[in-house]
Amino acid sequence: MTLPTGTVTFLFTDIEGSTRLMQELGERYVPLQVVHHELLRNAFRTNDGRELRTEGDSFFCVFASAVDACQAAATAQRSFAEHPWPKGGALRVRIGLNTGVAEVRQPQYLSSLPHPARWRHQRWLRTGGCDRRRDIPHGQRTARAYGTTR
Repeated sequence: MTLPTGTVTFLFTDIEGSTRLMQELGERYVPLQVVHHELLRNAFRTNDGRELRTEGDSFFCVFASAVDACQAAATAQRSFAEHPWPKGGALRVRIGLNTGVAEVRQPQYLSSLPHPARWRHQRWLRTGGCDRRRDIPHGQRTARAYGTTR
């Protein structure tokens, strides 16, 4: 897989309340997570995104174009809103976007942009105008850093 270089847009996802859903639904959560993965991967693939890694219910992707990343986020949110979820099993996804210069140093990107692990563990830092994850308390939301909106 060839990864884009220069100015790129990173996309990060997270299921709202996944731990609670897992506890409440038990084994019924697994098929929902499979659908989650399918819907997101379809949104990334159809908008020229490249999946870099997945951890639990979180995805980390890169796009050569901020427009493609925003379209992928919108495609994903529409897919989740339109999917016929079982009662009590609707998944809501938070999506974060950040655009900036990054270079590929196999097997990862090097950049001064916030790293997804920091976004996850420090509540999506406010960096360059990026919304904190706690400012997006509910799924079906997408946060864009300042560089992504210019």
